[in-house]
Amino acid sequence: MGTHIFKCPLDLWIYQEIIFNLKPDIIIESGTADGGGAFFLASICDMLDNGKVITIDIEEKENRPQHKRINYLLGSSISEEITAQIKEEISGSNTIMVILDSDHHKEHVLEDLRIYSHSVTKNSYIIVEDTNINGHPVFPGFGPGPMEAVEEFLNENKDFKVDEIKEQFSLTFNPRGYIDDIGGGIVWGESLGLFDQFTIGFHNLTTYLGYGWYLTLIGAVMGVIASRILQQDVA
Repeated sequence: MGTHIFKCPLDLWIYQEIIFNLKPDIIIESGTADGGGAFFLASICDMLDNGKVITIDIEEKENRPQHKRINYLLGSSISEEITAQIKEEISGSNTIMVILDSDHHKEHVLEDLRIYSHSVTKNSYIIVEDTNINGHPVFPGFGPGPMEAVEEFLNENKDFKVDEIKEQFSLTFNPRGYIDDIGGGIVWGESLGLFDQFTIGFHNLTTYLGYGWYLTLIGAVMGVIASRILQQDVA
């Protein structure tokens, strides 16, 4: 859409699935950068004819995309001024989801979680982005970051759980970063369908064994198919 967006395409696929299912009235995004993420979210809301995006950043940038569903706020996501403004803007909204992608240091992310966990509505999501840094598995020297903040938040707040189904593609920048309340999205052991059980099992197996077995399996299946086709041609 002509604007930089620093996210994994497979995560964006999950985002549009969540938005379609929830049809949120408000999406709060901390960390605007070039505005590509907010523009993507607003475009999905356009398709559903519902919702707006409130996006927060400490830097003001020119040429961010303009859209009727995007409201840019300038300031820190944990400042009293911004949180008061957010509280006023979300008043009366039925469904609110949150995406955290600003300062990636643990202390800031944890404060974001503590603040915006009170804004997200039941059966909705807080998505903590880039939980893969600090050796999970990238940038091992970063220091405590989003993943460590998530773990501490979950330890002190039992109203939220990780939704592993949202990692169904086995490639995400946000491992353990899709967080919903206990009454929200599908979590392991709570009325999972056969497909959901298979998806989580596949994800866990890939995480444990790596992708080598998966590629070997695909190669073997393709080999069998090619052999059958050749046999038919010969016959």
